Amino acid sequence: MGKPKLLAIDDAPEFLNALQLVLQDDYDLSTATSSRAGLDILRGSSFNAVLLDLYLSPGENGIDTLTEIVAQEGAPPVVMITSEGETTSVVEAIKRGAFDYIVKPPDRDRLVTTVRNAVDKSLRERERIQLLEKARKQHNLVGNSAQLEKIREMVLRVAPSELPILITGESGTGKDIVANLIHFSSRRISGVFMPIDMAAVSDDLLESNLFGHEKGAFTGAFATKKGLFEVAEGGTVFLDEIGRASLRVQSKILRAVETKQFYRVGGTQIVNVDVRVISATSSQLDAEVERGSFLPDLYHRLNGFRIHIPPLRERRDDIIPIAEYFLRHYAAKRGEDVRTLSAEARMALLSHEWPGNARPLDQVIECLSLFSESEEFSEDEVREQLDLKFPSARSQGNKDFKRAREDWERDYLLKALAAHNYNIADTAHAIGLHRVYLHKKLKSLGIETKLNSLGIESENR
Repeated sequence: MGKPKLLAIDDAPEFLNALQLVLQDDYDLSTATSSRAGLDILRGSSFNAVLLDLYLSPGENGIDTLTEIVAQEGAPPVVMITSEGETTSVVEAIKRGAFDYIVKPPDRDRLVTTVRNAVDKSLRERERIQLLEKARKQHNLVGNSAQLEKIREMVLRVAPSELPILITGESGTGKDIVANLIHFSSRRISGVFMPIDMAAVSDDLLESNLFGHEKGAFTGAFATKKGLFEVAEGGTVFLDEIGRASLRVQSKILRAVETKQFYRVGGTQIVNVDVRVISATSSQLDAEVERGSFLPDLYHRLNGFRIHIPPLRERRDDIIPIAEYFLRHYAAKRGEDVRTLSAEARMALLSHEWPGNARPLDQVIECLSLFSESEEFSEDEVREQLDLKFPSARSQGNKDFKRAREDWERDYLLKALAAHNYNIADTAHAIGLHRVYLHKKLKSLGIETKLNSLGIESENR
């Protein structure tokens, strides 16, 4: 990595030369003697900090230049250069977004310290953005449905707040992904994200995992150990399947959330903690409260804002994008070309109910990738994997399988067409089918005739 890059904008060449002498060992310094020239340089390259004279040549105003700089996306910190006694202008510059200021002629130590602080801020921000982008790629909500778009919007709105979040939905709907997105879109991104599956830890160990323990607190406690709440200081704790916690553990969590304090197991010293709590459950917590198996105070504390993720069967527009995501994932994992799904294979995936949601879809796609040599997976290959994964699916109901499938396809396509104003191209794009195949399928299911009988002309489609 090269030296951090600075840009100095000042109409006094002798001052720019002085800056070069002081800063050249640690920084790559570019200079400009006018605001226009400085802004042009700034647009053409990336800098870690800008030094900007408050009073440039006649006709140029440093405050206006500052405003232009900070309005740019990813703008670097700006340090204003001013003269002694210009307090009012300096205050205005800080209000407009300046990071700090130095006075001419600058004290060398003050100059070096101010520049270093500005560059450090820039580097931290870039690291935060890179971390956020990496996290978003790793924890990506895949899909095109209106329900998923609404969830994305909610995440962006609620993430910067400190509200506790309760995420509800069936197993496999992606509650952990949403929790990660909230953390990595929040002001706590520099802190850690600490998840715990409450259903996977025995009640005896859960309290210790959450709050830590002192040496000798129980058999096997050979040393003091911090719990997740303590380790996550400044970050986020994700309590997955919170409904599985016992009432005793719930009361401990309630105290920690309410007071931001707790005791380690076997401890007598209060531990103060600053964490955000995100919880998730596949059960109906309000019903658990009614039954007395979940503390009402904890429920209301955790339910600061609720995000519900519908099951995959209620957002079928997401099935094909998720399947294609898994296809790309396994191709990359094995260093292979990405394989595709035939139109009939897509319809087979779309017509399935997907109990378990994305997890069994992931497994079906992985098995296809492992056991099929096809460049394009066929309907038969998909249905073979579905039969192996869900052996009772074909035998359910009184209708024969082919008739039941056709009825489902007809109902699904009619609803999809209505949702897109009977536009074939828009409908095909939304549900992940080729337009030609969709035309063929509409004809084979008798939908083409039905639309014509309703007076919906082909040119409108």
